[in-house]
Amino acid sequence: MQYILNKSLAELIGIIIGDGCVCKYKNQYLVEIVGHPLDDLKYFVYIQNKISELLNKKVNYKQRGRGLRLRIYSKNFVSFLINRLGFPYGKGKSLIVQIPRKIISNKDLAISCLRGIVDTDGSFFFCKKSHTPKYPIIEVGTCSENLAFQISSLLEKNGFKFGLRKEKRNAKYSPNYVRWVISLNGKKQVGYFFKWQKTDLEMD
Repeated sequence: MQYILNKSLAELIGIIIGDGCVCKYKNQYLVEIVGHPLDDLKYFVYIQNKISELLNKKVNYKQRGRGLRLRIYSKNFVSFLINRLGFPYGKGKSLIVQIPRKIISNKDLAISCLRGIVDTDGSFFFCKKSHTPKYPIIEVGTCSENLAFQISSLLEKNGFKFGLRKEKRNAKYSPNYVRWVISLNGKKQVGYFFKWQKTDLEMD
C-alpha cells in the first residue's frame, strides 16, 4: 500500500510522536498508542476512525493495566515510518523523536502534525492570576530537545509568543531525566492557537 503524506496522515504521525511507539523486532512490526483509560476514551475512538480511513485497517483499543492501548500491526506502515520518514523505533524513542523532515518542511503538514502532538502530549488548563481567576495555558512537554526546538521554531514562524523551559528531575530509573516544556500563556495566545488549528474552544 502506498501512503500519501497529507494533513490527516501528518496528524496521525503527530499522535504517534506524542503517545506512541514504533516496534520492529524480527517478524513483528507494530505501532502502539497509549492513553488514559477515562480521559482519552473519546479521543481513541477518533484515532480508531482515522486509522481505518488512512490505512484501511480495522483496529481496536483495549484497556490493559492502567491505560488504553491501541495497536496497529502493519509491516508496510512501520516500514514507511522508519524507511521513508526516518522515524525512531525501539527503546529511547522519546529522547530522539522529532517531526520528520518531509513534514516539518511543509507548513500545512507541520501544523497538522503539531495538532496530533498537542492532543496527546499537551495539556490545556486554567490557573489563577492576580488579574484573572481563569488564566488559560497550553503546555507541551517532551524529553526530546530536537522536538522541543522544532515546535518552538514552528510557533515562532507563525507569530506566537511562547515560553520554553528545561526541567530536570531525579527520576528513579533515569537520574539525568530532562524534560522540555513549551507553553502558550493567556487568552490571546491560546485563542490564536485554537483558531490556527481550526479547533473550537470555550474559554469563558
